[in-house]
Amino acid sequence: MAWMCNKCKVEVEEVDDIQLFFKDLSLPEATGYRCPQCGVEYIDSEFVVDQLSAAEQMLEGK
Repeated sequence: MAWMCNKCKVEVEEVDDIQLFFKDLSLPEATGYRCPQCGVEYIDSEFVVDQLSAAEQMLEGK
């Protein structure tokens, strides 16, 4: 089963160049999906759980 853009109803493309920012910091690029028609980006859930959560805690000093 392929991932679909909710807006355009077309299959999204797997990408590894999604730009992320936290406050004024530019973070390393993320993996996820991008709609080839409207350009909306979806971040891969495993990336969020495994990498962004840890990075956010570190940046917040928690």
